[in-house]
Amino acid sequence: MTTCRIRSICVCTLVLLAAAVGCKQQPTAHPAAERAHAFLDALKYGDVSQAAALHIESSDAGLYCSSGQFLAALERARKVKTDAECQRVEAIEPREVMGLPEESQLLIQIIRYVCEVPDATCSGYGQRVLESHLTGHLDQPTFVWSIDDWEIQKVIGDEASAVVYVDLVGAGDTDDIAHETLAMKKVGNVWYVSEQMVNEPRPTAP
Repeated sequence: MTTCRIRSICVCTLVLLAAAVGCKQQPTAHPAAERAHAFLDALKYGDVSQAAALHIESSDAGLYCSSGQFLAALERARKVKTDAECQRVEAIEPREVMGLPEESQLLIQIIRYVCEVPDATCSGYGQRVLESHLTGHLDQPTFVWSIDDWEIQKVIGDEASAVVYVDLVGAGDTDDIAHETLAMKKVGNVWYVSEQMVNEPRPTAP
């Protein structure tokens, strides 16, 4: 074998090794990365519906679907739902609702949801609630997930859960880069963001 051929083989081998190493170092190699990418883009462009749909609250593993009390309240709302009841609940003024106990407020919200959505589900309600929260919070300049841009640095995890390390540009009320983590979980065959997006406590279902 000639010296030139040996050198050629060595060069090709080094190129292939470098390419293989480069592939292993790609931050988006983990299967959760694609959904994280879509979620961060949704936040960047203020698409709260898409962001909520990619969050675990829109799945059967969400907060509301995991609550036996909420499922009982949802079933109760389905049973009492009539045209007359829907009209009565819809006519209640916001100030009247605010004066009621939290359990009653939540039940009214559930009945309104059931009246509006014939095939109401716990995951659909969870998605609706998160969408409402994000709509308000993305308008707040101090909200860390109100971002101008983002960059995923790496994703660490296994087949069931993962953590996305991401740099947020223009997060909150600053132009600096914020280093954040985004929790992800797999529900069935689909990855969802499982990060707590809102710090305030949510009402307890009756």
